[in-house]
Amino acid sequence: MNATMSDVISRIKSPSSKKGFVSLLEESTLSVLQPKMKKDLYYAAIKVGGNFEFSRNLKGHFSCVNAINFSNGDARLLVSGGDDRRVLVWDVHGDIENTKPKKCFKGHHGNIFGTIFDSTNRHILSCGNDKLVIYYDLEHGMVKFLDEQLSNMFCIVNK
Repeated sequence: MNATMSDVISRIKSPSSKKGFVSLLEESTLSVLQPKMKKDLYYAAIKVGGNFEFSRNLKGHFSCVNAINFSNGDARLLVSGGDDRRVLVWDVHGDIENTKPKKCFKGHHGNIFGTIFDSTNRHILSCGNDKLVIYYDLEHGMVKFLDEQLSNMFCIVNK
């Protein structure tokens, strides 16, 4: 495992994004909201309100979504995972009409409860109640099983 991947596992990442906010309106639909003003995003994350405009619904999961995370920096990509045991990657700044995921990864045998980008945004980690941590390479489409844990995992943290 390279240094950036161990950093991802051991560090904590802020749950709020500087570029957008995602709401789970239905079990399998992600709704992307864009802040009208940057300061409103932080208020909205705390108060579950704020000054957001609806951007679009993202449809691709077959059941409830348990984990979402924006890419670092420009927050262009969004990763989600859920009870359908799939990790989906979305381009939330792309064509507004495109509501389908950019990438779909499989490999988990149980529900996914944690997803996160590494610091380069080229790799994703996911974990769930199948005791697996899975590493995804976005550029090459490769999937690597990093470790089988002693117990179920419900989150991955990033420094």
